[in-house]
Amino acid sequence: MSEINDIMTFFASIMTMPFPRMRHTNELLLAVQSAVVAIEMRFKDAMACRRPSEFSPQDQPLIVTPGHSSLPSGHATESFAVATVMRALAIHRESAQATAGGASGPSATHTEIQLMRQAYRIAVNRTVAGVHFPVDSAAGAYLGMALGRYFVQRFQKASDAPEVVDWTVDSYVFNGPAYSSTAMPGVSPDFIPALAEATLESGGASETNAENPAYVREDNPIQITGTGSAELGLLWKNALDEWR
Repeated sequence: MSEINDIMTFFASIMTMPFPRMRHTNELLLAVQSAVVAIEMRFKDAMACRRPSEFSPQDQPLIVTPGHSSLPSGHATESFAVATVMRALAIHRESAQATAGGASGPSATHTEIQLMRQAYRIAVNRTVAGVHFPVDSAAGAYLGMALGRYFVQRFQKASDAPEVVDWTVDSYVFNGPAYSSTAMPGVSPDFIPALAEATLESGGASETNAENPAYVREDNPIQITGTGSAELGLLWKNALDEWR
């Protein structure tokens, strides 16, 4: 119920992010979330997919069913985008604290695992509530992680702060018909975000995840050139400074 209008609090608990003290990070993440909402709604409007309750009266949602389209799941898209950006902050935190020579901070790898698990829980709760199908979250997670990587690279290009991660931002395809159990006999049609992440991290031309061919990475890098927005660069630099 709490996640209907608030996902940030759940992520803040993982990286110990008290909002009054980490206002720049909070501003950064809310900016990402706001941009992602605008993007996901374009997909929702174009896809115009029905909600589960529109197919059967046996689906009786625990919460009010949103009036917009079901695919991709907005909660999944936003959660995985935020988790991806916070993953970059966690990598910066580990490096900055090691350089400072003080007590070692939390492992970036362990933090990433918890961030992704939290994003997964937020997405799956929408299926539990009866307002989404697993495929909605599968598409949303893929879109969210791709957008998260894109925004991190945009932030880094616009900032004079040292680069935190060197992520490739390619073109990605979510092939919905290939996601069904009919297309993959014996394979669970449930939402498994690790399959999407594995495709994002893979290399090579037009890579398809053998375990789930719905996820496709095309060897067509998106060129993020120039310095970009000075405001985005300042937002990123100020957020990084809070994690030293």
